[in-house]
Amino acid sequence: MSEYKSKKDFHKLNRILTILIVALFIVYVGLQMVVTSMVGTKSEEIDNVRAQKAELRLENEILTSKIDGARSLDNAKDLQEKSNLETKNVNFLEKADGSNVALN
Repeated sequence: MSEYKSKKDFHKLNRILTILIVALFIVYVGLQMVVTSMVGTKSEEIDNVRAQKAELRLENEILTSKIDGARSLDNAKDLQEKSNLETKNVNFLEKADGSNVALN
């Protein structure tokens, strides 16, 4: 009778393991579907962010060139002519060597 009981226990254990394997397989497939859908959504968002980055980089370069143009010598000359500014000669003072400084 103990041999019959051990066979019965073995069949019961075998059945539980089979159910567990099937359940784990179903969970695995379900998780794969969820992960795949999330990755697909995230890759679309990443592509959108990259496109926005490229647009912002282009806009930044355009603004940088406008700033550089505003700083140019030609623009300064135009401003000089529009504002009726005169060109003046600048005399720079020579640096003193300090030999004529009084000491206390």
